[in-house]
Parts: sequence; C-alpha cells; structure tokens
Amino acid sequence: MLQLEYLHKTLGKPKQLIVEEALKGWVQKQLRNLDLPES
Repeated sequence: MLQLEYLHKTLGKPKQLIVEEALKGWVQKQLRNLDLPES
C-alpha cells in the first residue's frame, strides 16, 4: 500500500499506528452515516 509507506516516511509514525488511526476514523465516519447515538 503506497499511501501507508508514504505516511510512514512522512510522519515518522509506526505503520501499525497509522493503520489504527485510519481505521478509527473510518469507523467513526461509518457510525455517523448510520446516525447512531454515540456511546
């Protein structure tokens, strides 16, 4: 995944952290799209 490699080099963050942050953001977006009350 080129974006991951790019972010890893640019931000200097571990790839695992980048993936986790991206997933968290994606999940939040999905939940907002469903209009569920946030717990």
